[in-house]
Amino acid sequence: MTENQKVTLAGVPALIRSPKTDIGNAPLIVLWHGYGPPSSEQALAELLPLDDVPAWKVYPTLPMFGDRLPEGGIDEIMRRQMSDYVLELLLPTVERAVAELPQVTAGVERQFGADISSIGLFGFSAGAATVTHALLDGSVKVRAAVLAGAPASLDMAVSNFEKGSQIHADYLRENYDWFKDEMLTYSWSDTSKTARSRFDLGGRSSELLLADIPPAVLLTHGEQDEMYSVAKIRALGDTLRATYETNGIAERTDVQTFPHIAHHLDPTAADETEVEAELSAFREIVSAWYQQHLFH
Repeated sequence: MTENQKVTLAGVPALIRSPKTDIGNAPLIVLWHGYGPPSSEQALAELLPLDDVPAWKVYPTLPMFGDRLPEGGIDEIMRRQMSDYVLELLLPTVERAVAELPQVTAGVERQFGADISSIGLFGFSAGAATVTHALLDGSVKVRAAVLAGAPASLDMAVSNFEKGSQIHADYLRENYDWFKDEMLTYSWSDTSKTARSRFDLGGRSSELLLADIPPAVLLTHGEQDEMYSVAKIRALGDTLRATYETNGIAERTDVQTFPHIAHHLDPTAADETEVEAELSAFREIVSAWYQQHLFH
């Protein structure tokens, strides 16, 4: 029976799940969780075991989360978020995860014999932002990628941060003596403005065509997502499809939306039959995407 195994790959704590059937030199899928449910490698592995895909699955802990919390723990994460959400939290998390990816994949090849010439990526929310950065600026060649609950731009991520901060303003005032009301509105700097390009999948979509085999990119999104607009994701999908169409490979990108799913992919909160059914459909669609594009 396939089980998750705790491993450390190039210093990165992770879970690894072997292929359900023993096939030599199976490819590799790396899956990153988000800041909210699924907010850990364990939760993501339970949500998306992908046993139908004959590949190794690795679920790394995002930098600064889980066992990788900085000194000061959750309070330090909160301070970083409110001090400069982009430069002190989001970017350090995403950039470090992408920088670690070559060593993580090499570790799976060395320890388990995976074929890292064919790599898939998955990311939810902040993990999806990590996948975007890996596709645009990473050094690992990606054959297939799935983004779930992704911010279509850095501006969208910042807008969501501001909205969430304003909702919890009273809590912040009561619990953190360093908190100031001006922190509720993000202050863009030249450095954070420059970072926009690292997440501009639509504006930089033509760069994906430079690969020998352009990555197959699937965008998945809940239509009830209260954080990131499904309309923006559909527009991003249209841009990707138009770009890929210029090379006659429009089938290598797609958008799948789910009418009853909100932002967080949390099966324990799925008290509606429709949500349970759509999470099941989500798993099937993700598996099918990798089966179609990871092996060809």
